[in-house]
Amino acid sequence: MKIRIYTNILNDLIDRKEISVPDDLTLKQLFEFLVERYGAAVRNRIFESDAITILNGRRIDLTDANQLEAKLREDDSLSIISAAVGG
Repeated sequence: MKIRIYTNILNDLIDRKEISVPDDLTLKQLFEFLVERYGAAVRNRIFESDAITILNGRRIDLTDANQLEAKLREDDSLSIISAAVGG
């Protein structure tokens, strides 16, 4: 299945806007897949920074296990962006 990913904090690690992932993943499993494929820095930037995660327009609370168990569907849109914006 393909997932669209938009990010301003992982661009140097994930060099594409659409990634192919195994079918029937949860959001948690997707993060594990990204860490396995692109390295531990992905985990650090998603979970240990001020990153905001948005799935199909809905903000995800990464401390909520129920939200992390959300099943992904073909063509879902995932945004991982920095909460801090300079100017």
